[in-house]
Amino acid sequence: MKKVILSLLTLGFINTALADQTANANLTKLLENLKTFQAHFDQVIQDKRGTTMQESTGKMALQRPGRFRWETLTPNQQLIVADGKIIWVYDKDLQEVTKKKQTESASSPGLLLSASVGNLAKRYDVSALSKNDFKLAPFKHDLFKSVELLFDDNGTLTQMIMHDNIGQTTQIQFTHVSTNKSLSSSLFTFVPPKNIDVMQG
Repeated sequence: MKKVILSLLTLGFINTALADQTANANLTKLLENLKTFQAHFDQVIQDKRGTTMQESTGKMALQRPGRFRWETLTPNQQLIVADGKIIWVYDKDLQEVTKKKQTESASSPGLLLSASVGNLAKRYDVSALSKNDFKLAPFKHDLFKSVELLFDDNGTLTQMIMHDNIGQTTQIQFTHVSTNKSLSSSLFTFVPPKNIDVMQG
């Protein structure tokens, strides 16, 4: 009887491992086909009770690997630009600029999507929620407890859902999506405005 139970447990473990490998392979294929991505976004942050804490809208662009632009337009204006080496954060309302070194270990929607596929596989355990939807759980402590990437039947990313370690959920809906189009390098270049101090992040 013990041998039967052990065999069933082993079989279950193997099936789970194979399912994770398949999910990882499917997500890898989708992301490898995503060279550039532009979209408008609607972002909603909710607390652990489901109460909306913040809503924002904006537009974004990324060029894999390592370059992205995340521009929040409402309710406050903020621009985040990553050029592959440096991340710039420009808060237009406060007239502040922060500069910090770009690493793939940092956590943000733009960094996650623009990171190399190999790095994602090293950092996250990937499982399938459905045919086109995936859940990423970090192997090590991270800003987010889990991240969900949702694609439509054409393989276009339509939504990200991020769950952090204090119970908050960030939902990002992408619309007006354009993929694999040539993007101007100026999108991923930032020059601090004159007379504004640059702080090291």
